[in-house]
Amino acid sequence: MLVNDQAKGSAGAGPVDVAVRALDATVTVALSGELDDAAVPAVETAVLRAAEEHGATRVRLDLGELRFIDSSGLAMLIRLERRSAEGGFRFSVVEPSDAVRTRLDRTGLLTLLMDSHHLADRTPRV
Repeated sequence: MLVNDQAKGSAGAGPVDVAVRALDATVTVALSGELDDAAVPAVETAVLRAAEEHGATRVRLDLGELRFIDSSGLAMLIRLERRSAEGGFRFSVVEPSDAVRTRLDRTGLLTLLMDSHHLADRTPRV
């Protein structure tokens, strides 16, 4: 199943596109664009709603097409990771773009949020 949605970013920033794919008990939510404080509430709601609607035991947030994430987006990732235990699903970030990966690494969130097999052999391009 594929569902597309769009959350509006703040003035000057583009919207973030949200695409939800469900396969068995795994939900993958792919984000593209820019994730800032204006878009976070809609994105967070979309991720949690997708997990609930599909009875997910695993939620993967694909950040491969995300060009920018601000501190409110990073805080959202932490909240989602914490809420995953309450919701009965495992949460992880997969395939972050180089810019997002660098930000996750600098804040110490990379190892917390990524599946271990996605960490191997991948360093940010400069």
